Amino acid sequence: MLTRRQIRIKTFQALFAYYHSTIDVNAGVANLYKSFESIYELYLFELRGILEVRNFAMELIERRKQKIKPTFEDLHPNLRFVNNKILLRLANDSKVAKAFEKKKINWGDDRELIGRIFQQLLKSEAYLTYMNGTSGMDDLEFILWLYSAFFANNEIVHQLYEDKNIHWAEELEPAQMLVCQTLQNIAEEKSNILCDIFKDESDRQMPEILYRKTIENDKYLEELIIKKIANWEPDRINISDMILMKMAICEFLFFEEIPVKVTINEYLDLSKLYSTPKSRIFINGIIDKIAQELTEQHIAIKTGRGLLQE
Repeated sequence: MLTRRQIRIKTFQALFAYYHSTIDVNAGVANLYKSFESIYELYLFELRGILEVRNFAMELIERRKQKIKPTFEDLHPNLRFVNNKILLRLANDSKVAKAFEKKKINWGDDRELIGRIFQQLLKSEAYLTYMNGTSGMDDLEFILWLYSAFFANNEIVHQLYEDKNIHWAEELEPAQMLVCQTLQNIAEEKSNILCDIFKDESDRQMPEILYRKTIENDKYLEELIIKKIANWEPDRINISDMILMKMAICEFLFFEEIPVKVTINEYLDLSKLYSTPKSRIFINGIIDKIAQELTEQHIAIKTGRGLLQE
């Protein structure tokens, strides 16, 4: 499942698009959730890629058995890789198969790249020692290594993703997190190994509420910010800084379960990604003052243990 940080990032990107094009709000919400669906599709595409490596191994085994003069090794192959318990569960899980079918997930013409990955795998020291039982890696550790070496850190694979979907390059990190969690779920023998995008209904609703409330309260939020800016004209403020501050204030106002300090720290971290080097100090000074003011006026109400600003 995605972290709230990743939810905030996607919502920020959607708001950035809105303020540059002023698209219909409902269309913006629809596009926002499509972006989460895109992460899920990339996640499934990577899982399918791992299984395709196993399929190449199984095809090679069958070809060797069909040779005119098969050797003893051809007829009695080492099945440790194709019978890896992580791969077996992934290959035989009905929910995984249904997800692939529903989203039409397949490598199709790109399967040639999987073939190249498989050939590289056959030559690797880690594969050879895993197959003869001297690597020290169990089934999960080996598949995690395979995924890291040939998918997660493979620039050629990343380029393929970018060619297939221009958004997949920036969605790689959350998709990779979901893949690793699925592999861990298999190792722990969980009944449902596929990950949900959202942790719960609260997280599912968070992007839409944050997106809509930021837009609906745009003038009010901007007035709060302008009042705290000395000798600055609003149009001099970096657009990314302004959006991040508006989003933070919305969390103060409309997400009573999120501590003020957590909100401030999250948006300061996001400023490192999307704003200027000086933005962190600037944003911190503004939203901290606004948070104190809203709390003192009992406008921003935080409930539950540990949620009140201290």
